[in-house]
Amino acid sequence: MPYLGAEDTVRELRRALSNPNVQSDQLRYRNTILKVIRAMSQGVDVSALFSEMVKACATVDIVQKKLVYVFLCSYATLNPELSLLVINTLRKDCQDPNPMVRSLALRNMTNLRLPSLVEYVEQPLTAGLRDRAACVRRVAVLGWAKLHNLQPNSDIDAAVVNELYSLLRDPDPVVMVNCLRALEEILKEEGGVAINKPITHHLLNRLKDCDVWGQCEILKILQRHRPQSEDELFDILSLLDTSLVSPHPPVMAATLSLFLRLCSGLPAVSLSALERVRASLLAACGSASREMRFTALCHIQLLLRSVPGLMGAHYKRFFCGYAEPAYIKQRKMQVLVELVNDENVAMLLDELKGYCTDVNTDTAQAAISAIGRIGRSYSDRCLEILTGLLGLKQEHITSAVVQTMRDLVWVCPQCSDTVCLALEGCEETLQDSQGRQALLWLLGVYGERVSSAPYTLEAFIDGVRSEASLGVKMELLTAAMRMFLCRPAETQDMLGRLLHYCIEEETDMCVRDQALLYYRLLHCGIEETRKVLQGRKSDPSLGVLIGRPAEPISQWAHTFNTLEPLRQGAVETESSGKGSPEHVTFEPKPYADLSDTLNCGHAEVGSGAHSPSQCTDSSADVLASSVSLSLSPALSPEEFERLWMQRQALQAERGAEMGNEEDYVCVEERVQCSAAPHRSPQSLQAAMQLVNIQTMAFTPPHTLPWRVYLYTHTHRACSDESTLILGELLYAGDAQRKGGIGKGADGEQVKEGAVEERSPPLTEEMGRYLKKKKKNIVLVVVLLVGGFYFISHSDFLIAGPRSHEPIPKELSIQTERLVGKDSWVEQGDYLRLNVSYQLLAGAPSTQQRYLSIGLSSIQRTKGSYLTPTLQSLFSQSSPDERSSMVVVVLLADFDVRWRIATVKEIKTKFALELEQGQLVVIHVPWDQYPPITGLKRNFNDAPERVSFRSKQNLDYSYLIHYSASLGQYYLQLEDDVSCAKNFLTTIKGHVEEQEAKKTTWSMLEFSALGYIGKLYKSAHLPLLARFLFLFYQEMPCDWLMNHFRELLTQRESILLKPSLFQHMGTFSSFQGTFNKLKDKDFEEGIYTNPSAEVYSDMSTYRKYFPKQAWEPGEGFFWARSPENGNYLTVVFTDPAVVTGIYIETGSGKKDLLESAQVELGQDVITKNKDKTCKQFQPVGILKNGMFEIQELDKTYSSATSCLRIQVTARQKDWVIIRKIRITTKKGETPHPAEV
Repeated sequence: MPYLGAEDTVRELRRALSNPNVQSDQLRYRNTILKVIRAMSQGVDVSALFSEMVKACATVDIVQKKLVYVFLCSYATLNPELSLLVINTLRKDCQDPNPMVRSLALRNMTNLRLPSLVEYVEQPLTAGLRDRAACVRRVAVLGWAKLHNLQPNSDIDAAVVNELYSLLRDPDPVVMVNCLRALEEILKEEGGVAINKPITHHLLNRLKDCDVWGQCEILKILQRHRPQSEDELFDILSLLDTSLVSPHPPVMAATLSLFLRLCSGLPAVSLSALERVRASLLAACGSASREMRFTALCHIQLLLRSVPGLMGAHYKRFFCGYAEPAYIKQRKMQVLVELVNDENVAMLLDELKGYCTDVNTDTAQAAISAIGRIGRSYSDRCLEILTGLLGLKQEHITSAVVQTMRDLVWVCPQCSDTVCLALEGCEETLQDSQGRQALLWLLGVYGERVSSAPYTLEAFIDGVRSEASLGVKMELLTAAMRMFLCRPAETQDMLGRLLHYCIEEETDMCVRDQALLYYRLLHCGIEETRKVLQGRKSDPSLGVLIGRPAEPISQWAHTFNTLEPLRQGAVETESSGKGSPEHVTFEPKPYADLSDTLNCGHAEVGSGAHSPSQCTDSSADVLASSVSLSLSPALSPEEFERLWMQRQALQAERGAEMGNEEDYVCVEERVQCSAAPHRSPQSLQAAMQLVNIQTMAFTPPHTLPWRVYLYTHTHRACSDESTLILGELLYAGDAQRKGGIGKGADGEQVKEGAVEERSPPLTEEMGRYLKKKKKNIVLVVVLLVGGFYFISHSDFLIAGPRSHEPIPKELSIQTERLVGKDSWVEQGDYLRLNVSYQLLAGAPSTQQRYLSIGLSSIQRTKGSYLTPTLQSLFSQSSPDERSSMVVVVLLADFDVRWRIATVKEIKTKFALELEQGQLVVIHVPWDQYPPITGLKRNFNDAPERVSFRSKQNLDYSYLIHYSASLGQYYLQLEDDVSCAKNFLTTIKGHVEEQEAKKTTWSMLEFSALGYIGKLYKSAHLPLLARFLFLFYQEMPCDWLMNHFRELLTQRESILLKPSLFQHMGTFSSFQGTFNKLKDKDFEEGIYTNPSAEVYSDMSTYRKYFPKQAWEPGEGFFWARSPENGNYLTVVFTDPAVVTGIYIETGSGKKDLLESAQVELGQDVITKNKDKTCKQFQPVGILKNGMFEIQELDKTYSSATSCLRIQVTARQKDWVIIRKIRITTKKGETPHPAEV
């Protein structure tokens, strides 16, 4: 159909549908309807043909019925009145003898989705439930669900519901499963289908008859059933036993999920079930489906939280394959970290070390991060590997290693000496902001141990004006201040310059405010500054989060076989690398939940006889600001026990005796959190330890109620008093969160799911005054306030990255490109584009080159191929070729930081090409683009894809417009291609050939892929740029170029082979999707045989001449059955020393030249009008239709004039000689006397 001819197309189709001659011919009529469906699928509005299509549904041709029903269901909502005309035909079809017709009619009757037609549909659906054919019953059952979805507020007849319940015992398993889904939809407000013991046993007994999808649906619905007795439970488990080891992973996962829910009170049975599914999970990890592998790995991570040794013996199954995608490799590495032990640590580290140099930067960084996590337990071995990786001097590897070292010393301070030694010289390789932030933090904290630290900081300070990252600037301020505190003489001057710049010249208010804060802090004195900035250098208490004990299965069983394991990250969340370790928590989700639960609003405080009182936010703030917690002086377990056992004696003596005691005061308090967090006891324990509340002893992790004994010292800011606080924390668990009451260890009632700070027994013992002799009572609430203060600030600690910092404005350079006056396009004076360009690198040449090459590049979510593409362009060209071309790169991404980094990389690697005018880098600002969002959706594309391809059209339009006058010809490439050797010379040859033939061409194609390798005349570029600009939102660029080619009277494409350009990108620039397109006709090394004439006495078939086997390209020589003595002779224009010969014959295993020998000759003569040589020397024979030899000049060192292939035996089959390729070196023609 012609482009932009929608109205004409609809008119033509209506005429054809109404033509009696077409209607009488069933095949023509069906093809016409097929054209209507095709137009509908291409986005053409064909709703005007509704009445004609209604007439077409009255037919006995089932294929035609299906096509018409597709149309009617798509446009029924636009034509509700005409849709009534279809009902009679559909109701008639519901009584057709053919069950396929009946099911088709029922399905499409419900797919019309018109409320006005419901009354006409109910009777056929009711009859369909009793139909003798299973396929009709399947459709009828789902039809009732569709009716309910169409009118959710209407009541479904109880008789229909009973009928659906009865169909649960239908002999067809698909009908049974469809009934379950229909009842679930219809009875949604009542809680879904009623599951009782008879239905449960019936469904389980029919489970083996269902397909995979049906089994999963049944197992999912059965999770609502609760067995009433232990016998019933074990009967169900016995029926599930076969499905637990199903070869289908979805069935296995659904069965295990049901198994774990039923066995929530039987941990031994649950562990046995996990052991049984181990083999199935490992098999799923080796599945051919990537999605299946990823899902299995995520669920294995979930299982390892409760059974760490489940996969220990099979750790090699989680080694990464070379061809696996990055997301699977990263998940496997997370599993490997969980499987590390003393026996396999050496092998696992060697494996991870190999991944650190993966070509995918995300995979390499994930491997380095995994080594860092293992380093918390095996620091020496891991640090040796990390230090060795720094020697590679690769940007992304060095950045990841420095970030990992920063996180490692924060958890393991004993590693700091090795890390400090390894930091020397890292700043020269680091380019990204995250790596530089990590380096600055390390230099600031451990600056006194790194000899070159001040000089490294000075280099950062000198370049602060060009620094684009806000985080780097703020980290630099902190590092400079810390360095000043430990090495003031070396740092004073540079710190002053940095503060002056940040306060006086910096435009970002965050950086300026931080600099002002530090400036005013210095005015308060060095000691005050030291108290603020020189805090903790590490936090070993995070080890609680790293090696925590196994979790109960019940804690994650409800998330098994859901999307939750796929969404959540590793069991231990790594630092994001943005900011210092002080601002990072390793387990954000538990703390986030704790902050929502454990706050003053939820705390109930009782004093004395449990009188209620409330803790307000303001009081908490006062306590938090006036009291600090400390672990010194340390308390031994014996001393803790002695003081704890004095509780009853102290309570008894609170009267007269305590009144005379100056040193001790006992206060009892009871604090209970009514809403228990859904987190493990270990998370609560870790939260307390992070705020200097020490764990003295605790019960085993899996026993409930779980209790821990704590102590801490408090210090007031306004006093020099010290207070010792002893406490007991009781965690009742979450097994019965709906309000069940249990008893604690001392016999008191404890609400299930509650966290309780118990005061009986809770003893506060006031320490002796250090200087003053006054009695002071501190409420034991301060114990929880410390924990609350940490937890309530978790939102800040786990907050995401800050908003993007302001980016310095770039200098906009206005340039105007004009085509020469000899261009007929420019003389029209209507195709000029008013575009403002930014020149980022290079300078436009004043001299027109032979070829201009255009590339448009944007930031990719995965992979980066611009630099390899440019390297291929220049490395595959000779110096003469490079001087005849200019490459224009349009950085079309609006991320300034990416552009700055890309331009910096290009300037570093292509300085010579930029200087010689062979490379130009430009950018078009955002305000030069027309709207690229909210556009019409052609071809049913998603809005994101429409915006992407529309902007891509505009990018190419601006790029082509800029390049119009730079060269005689213009070559369009993408930013992820590799080039053939001497591609420019080959292009010149093909252009000269086309000009010699005097063909009219507008585009030559040197690649069959996308918008790669398309050659245009520069005179046509303004027209092409305007064409892409005008129709940018209509279709992809490679479709638009075909229309443009046809507009310029080139009806057929001219695709020249072999291809000169190959697509090398693995991931698409659109959303990072996997792209494996390759050009099968690409030859990286284009053979350039010397000039020669080719002769043969074999019978040539049609136009497949002997010359075509010698010339580069896709041509070949095709001859009829050869006789003994036939030949093919190549006579060189200039004699040369042949160094190698390659001959290929046949097509697959057919048409091979079976018997022939290859010969070299000298002394050209003419014989029967054909040239040949006077004498020949044999070189070798063909084997299996092939011949190849190298280093031939060692045997035949004289210059050769001829190459001959001589047939040595007759053969019946025809012969194809595909390629004759030789390599030569210059030689002297032999003297006649020597011959």
